[in-house]
Amino acid sequence: MYRRLPRHLSTTFHRLLSTSAAEPYLSLLQSTSPTTGPSLEIALSRSKSNLDPTIVDSVLRSPSIDRSLRLRFFVWAAHHHHPHYRHSPATYSRAVHSLGGVDRDLLFNLLRSYRAVHYPVSVKTFRVLLNLCKEANLFDLAPRLLETMRTDFNCRPDTASYNVAVRLCIENRDLATADRLMEGMSLAGLRPNMVTFVSAIKGFCEAGRFDDAERLARSMEANGCSPNVVVYSALLHGACKCGNLEKAMELLGEMEKATEAGPNVVTYTCLIQCLCDADRVDDALRVLGRMRDRDCSANRVTIVALTDRLSADGRISDACEVVERGFIDGGEGYSSLVVSLLRANNVSEAERVVVGMLERELTPDGLSRNSLIVGLCSVGRSVDGLRWYCRFEEEMSLPVGADACQALLEGLCRERRLGEAAALIDAMGTRGVRLRGLSVDGVEFLAREGGEDLVSKLMRIKGERT
Repeated sequence: MYRRLPRHLSTTFHRLLSTSAAEPYLSLLQSTSPTTGPSLEIALSRSKSNLDPTIVDSVLRSPSIDRSLRLRFFVWAAHHHHPHYRHSPATYSRAVHSLGGVDRDLLFNLLRSYRAVHYPVSVKTFRVLLNLCKEANLFDLAPRLLETMRTDFNCRPDTASYNVAVRLCIENRDLATADRLMEGMSLAGLRPNMVTFVSAIKGFCEAGRFDDAERLARSMEANGCSPNVVVYSALLHGACKCGNLEKAMELLGEMEKATEAGPNVVTYTCLIQCLCDADRVDDALRVLGRMRDRDCSANRVTIVALTDRLSADGRISDACEVVERGFIDGGEGYSSLVVSLLRANNVSEAERVVVGMLERELTPDGLSRNSLIVGLCSVGRSVDGLRWYCRFEEEMSLPVGADACQALLEGLCRERRLGEAAALIDAMGTRGVRLRGLSVDGVEFLAREGGEDLVSKLMRIKGERT
């Protein structure tokens, strides 16, 4: 009967198999000097052995082979036209790890060795090295590799090569170099593609350089690219980040008119959040209306942004109207409203909303249930909090979280409600709810008024021995 190997043995077994399959390549590399000419690549290509990710990994992990030769094998494997193998992003990540990191000396020594033996180097060779730079985050090395392509190997960098370098610089906030590289693309007769534009526009927006981002976006059509929803969304986010909400509203209008770059829920929500943060909630409500007119469904993040702002401003009826208009599921919408009201310290109104939910047979979610109990305790209404606890847990079979139980027990002790505290401790013990801790005042109250039996129960729900 077949039995599955334990995981650790299975991993070892597969590693042994891959090492065995890699043996022909390992033997070739072990008998080769790092200064060997193109005969190495010729010999590797003549090998009848299979090539797959596990074999490549086995070669790269081999400590008996010189590090530069392992890199040379990796570059060869990327060029080798094997029908079932090509380097994936994960392969590059594992390669950097297996090589013990990638640095300037390793890469440029490889290029020098190629040049010394007149090995033909192509754009694809440099793309492999650039992708290794990307995985190792060597953003300052990528532009040097592009320059070396032109000056030392007479290779013309292609758009994909530039994209890697531009993206690396942008991710590391070296926007000046990224800008220079994009200018270099134009001078070389290359057009930035959508990947280049999206990376650069996002980078400029994140750095607060909205004008530069907009300049790039406006130049897209001249380079054969039409701004899509990703570009517009990045610009809108950048305008919001810079506090230029009028420009953000203008961009939303452009998107709504565009046939292939219409705004989505993320776009609308971003603008609504920014308008609420800027105390322009009426404008945010109008944007919500535009969203609905376009049959774009709001999500919880959208509604919470509005209910939080409206609740904080005391505009409870407007907050309720947002939920009642049915932008999201009723239970989810009202639960969000409850939490927003509690954040605004309007506990009584939050409780009223929960009562209304139950009358409509809507179920408050876990966050709203727990938040209501904590909110009631914070205003000295722990007994009411206990009533809600019993209703949720016993009548509706809806769990109350440990944090809410903790706050409830603290509140009952603070209000000197021994009987209710004892009942809660019993209920927590029955349900297996663990207590993280209790204030010194609470422990002293329970010990003084409840005696050893109650203290013993308290210790059990804390997981301690009496």
